Amino acid sequence: MEQRWATVINMVKKRKVLYIILGVNIVGVVFGFVWYEGQLARTPWYLRPFEPDSPLSALFFAIALTGFLWPPRHAYVRRMVPLIAAVAVTWLPKYGLWCVFVLLWEWTRLHSLPLATWVLIGSHLGMAMEAVLVTRMVPLLRFSREHLAAAAVALLLNDYADYVYRVFPYLPYSDMLPFMTVFTPLLSVAVLAAWWRVTPSILDHSSASGDDCFQNESEAARQRKACVSAAEPFP
Repeated sequence: MEQRWATVINMVKKRKVLYIILGVNIVGVVFGFVWYEGQLARTPWYLRPFEPDSPLSALFFAIALTGFLWPPRHAYVRRMVPLIAAVAVTWLPKYGLWCVFVLLWEWTRLHSLPLATWVLIGSHLGMAMEAVLVTRMVPLLRFSREHLAAAAVALLLNDYADYVYRVFPYLPYSDMLPFMTVFTPLLSVAVLAAWWRVTPSILDHSSASGDDCFQNESEAARQRKACVSAAEPFP
C-alpha cells in the first residue's frame, strides 16, 4: 500500500499530470458556469459573485495551480498565490461535500438517481480529494494561517450571502432549506478548523512556488541517470 501511495505522489509531482489536473478543473469551471446560467440570469448582478459556489472553487484552484506551475515574476502577485490557494482548498472540500450531501439526501427519497447525478457526486468528491492531494499528500500548494484567516472570511461571507439573500444552489426539495441553513455554516467551520490544525503559522514564500520543486525533480532525474550510466559495465 505504501508503495502505491508513493507512486501516486511521484506521479502528481510531474508537470504533465498537473497539466491534466489543471485542464480538468478548467473544464469543470466552464461546465459549472453553464449549469448556473439560468440561476445567474435571475439573480441581481451584485449577488452573482456569491452564487456559483462549485465553479468558483474550481476557478480559484485553477488560478492557484497556474501560479504554482508558472510563478509570477512580480513579487506582489507571487505572494497572492498562497492566498488564492487557501481560498481554493477551503472552498473545494466545503462545496464538494455540500453537493454530495444534498444529492445523497435526494437519493434517500427517490431511492434512485440518474447517471448524470452520480457523475456529479463523483466529480464533487474529486473536488474535496484534490484539495487534500496537492496540499497534504503532495505539499505543492502552501499557505499560512494568515492566508487561511482571510479565506475563512470569504467562505463565511459567502454562506451569509447564500442564506440571507437566498443565492444558494437550488435544493431538490424546499423543506431541506431550514436544515441546510444551519448545516452549511457548520460545515464551513468544520472545514476551516481541520485546515487550521495542519496549517503553519508562517509561510516560507521561497518554497511556495513550483520552481524549486521541478528543478529538484530534474536534478534528481539527472542524478539517477548518471548513477545508472556509472553502473553499466565497460564494453
